[in-house]
Amino acid sequence: PARRVRPTAAGRKKGPNQRFSSSWGRDWAVFLCRRRKNRLRRLVGGAVGDALSSHPAVREAAVKAAQEYGMGLRGSSLICGYTTYHKLVEESLAELQKKEDCLLCPTGFSANTALMTALGSISSLLAARRKPPRDHERIAIFSDALNHASTIDGIRLVERQHQAVAFVYKHCDMSHLDFLLSSCSMKKKVVVTYSLFSMDGDFAPLPQLVKLRNKYGFLLVLDDAHGTLLCGENGGGIPELFGCEDDIDICVGSLSKGVGCQGGIVVSSTRWKRLILSRGRSFIFSTALPLPVVASVHAAIHVSKKER
Repeated sequence: PARRVRPTAAGRKKGPNQRFSSSWGRDWAVFLCRRRKNRLRRLVGGAVGDALSSHPAVREAAVKAAQEYGMGLRGSSLICGYTTYHKLVEESLAELQKKEDCLLCPTGFSANTALMTALGSISSLLAARRKPPRDHERIAIFSDALNHASTIDGIRLVERQHQAVAFVYKHCDMSHLDFLLSSCSMKKKVVVTYSLFSMDGDFAPLPQLVKLRNKYGFLLVLDDAHGTLLCGENGGGIPELFGCEDDIDICVGSLSKGVGCQGGIVVSSTRWKRLILSRGRSFIFSTALPLPVVASVHAAIHVSKKER
């Protein structure tokens, strides 16, 4: 990765992260990749979010919000931390990813763990105070072997609470996943995968996953942390790139990659959002994002649409 450099004085040689300072679109070159047979072979430069994080409009939005409101009310979203800015960002991201609703979380890690714990809670709700839930009431979660640590930790938590049973399939191996699905007698099934595996640089085989979803009727959860505002004609992420937005039930995203700010999102139907609001503990008991950060996210989305 490119090394970080301090701002240089006039006349001195610019560092690697200062080459495209005139336009965020050219700054996007830090994410240039050379693709061969659907596999990303090389990532160039430093953080992807450098493109929008230093954009004048994003800076101005953060400064203006800080001057007017400070950091905002520092409480959880369900108590006092939720504002009009938060609502605007959720509506914008839901529209961008063609989903009914969106939940704004403090981090991408909390978004994933909140979703996993909320899904696991379905079994305890069905059990009606019986502990542990019966086998037919528990959730079967099928996870790619190279999923993010936040997804893995969320699955481990609900598994330890006897709310779910985890099945790990070989990385992007649809034959192995098909075998595990066909061998599982549990009715409630969830498949969760990264859309773009950042350490290996390959895409999840979304067309094949969609076929399996149609075959087995499982809930398809996608972690699109590296796709929001970066992939797709409108920045809708990797589901838009593959043309399968309608086949993804729940999409988790990050606001610190392509958006260049901070936070995480869960984009889904309003019904799933309500479940996470009431059962996603890492969301419920976390302080909401500060107002300047949320304002900068809203500005970054606007800039992306305008300058794309």
